[in-house]
Amino acid sequence: MKVSDYNFIFANFSESHDALIYNARSGAMAVLDAENYAKFDNFCKEGLAIEDLELVTGLTHCGFLINENINEKDELRLNMLSNRFATSQLGLVIAPSMDCNFRCKYCFETEHFHRHNMNDNVAAKVVEFISKQAVQLTHLSVTWFGGEPLLDVERIESLSSEFMQICNDNNIKYKSDIITNGFFLTRDIAQRLKDCMVSYAQITLDGVKETHDARRFLADGSGTFDTIIKNLKDSSDILPVALRINVDYENQNQVDEVVTLIKHEGMDNSVSVYLGHVRDYNDSYEENRCLSIKQFSKFNIRFMQDSGKSLESIFPSPKGNYCLADNCQGWVIDPMGDMYKCFADIGVKEKKVFSLLDESNNQPSAYYGYMLFNPLDDAKCEGCKLVPICMGGCPLQREKGTDYCSRFKYNLNEYLVSCAHEILAQ
Repeated sequence: MKVSDYNFIFANFSESHDALIYNARSGAMAVLDAENYAKFDNFCKEGLAIEDLELVTGLTHCGFLINENINEKDELRLNMLSNRFATSQLGLVIAPSMDCNFRCKYCFETEHFHRHNMNDNVAAKVVEFISKQAVQLTHLSVTWFGGEPLLDVERIESLSSEFMQICNDNNIKYKSDIITNGFFLTRDIAQRLKDCMVSYAQITLDGVKETHDARRFLADGSGTFDTIIKNLKDSSDILPVALRINVDYENQNQVDEVVTLIKHEGMDNSVSVYLGHVRDYNDSYEENRCLSIKQFSKFNIRFMQDSGKSLESIFPSPKGNYCLADNCQGWVIDPMGDMYKCFADIGVKEKKVFSLLDESNNQPSAYYGYMLFNPLDDAKCEGCKLVPICMGGCPLQREKGTDYCSRFKYNLNEYLVSCAHEILAQ
């Protein structure tokens, strides 16, 4: 037996000198009492054999100890390739419209708004794209995006009907959600989306009314806060809402007020609040106004603890690939039928990979950059013990040259200790 390279050990976890141990490759976390920790520590540092068979079995099962012949990097590499190039699941982000009624200050799509909605020809090609893969699929997931997707809710309905039929005919599990600014999410629209098997809506607020209206306003400059709150009150019992509060230096102190408002309006059972990290996507926002990953990660833990949210919901689990962008079955499709790998690339024509309408205009080089990166061969990532849970971090931020590391790089100790105490108290 040997010690895993991906162990994290936090001694003196309690007054009894218990130790908290975590393995990033297996995702296992355990608390060892002082006696068993001493045995494990002596093996790690001195190579002294652990005579307690039950302890060895447990440490091996959780990945803290591994067989001598295991090469962990090779196993991570194989897992990454298996996940990255698996074909049984298809994940699509579809923008039925690139038009938007908002003009948010930090929007990365500001230069790409247009009034062109998806036409029948493009819609048919999207359906054909899915149909050709149906025989190999077990899961299809769709996120409706934009622009503002509810500017063409009829297209969402017609495409959803086609998708559900394909999935029903081929025994494919189907799920969908929508990212919307919430301005048009009336009770009637919420019901129509629910009928399309949309499971929840992501909506964003940027603080209290004055701050939100100064940052997320209509094209004519009018505020949007009151309408969004009204729609949340009217429709969230039909369509649950993940309410994102975008946080930066300007509004970080207003988070508690928004949470209090949601509770005061009796929406805490249907509206789940979480924090979004405002980043400078595509040079769309001043970097000096954004919290660093380290600052945001610490702020997020405090928010979750203060609002009574379980830290288990963001537990650092191992993954095969980072996101849709570095998965061969992940695509973003705009109303013109152009396909991208990252949601932040949509509308940026030099980032387009394929076209559903014109195959002669494909740019596979944009695909290679996302798909061929290997964090286990990267100078920054290869020696990092957190690589199993981030697999190289955000591809977009990596391309921009900004910090793309996991937020747990900056607060793993604090997070795991808090999470362990939370679990033990249950």
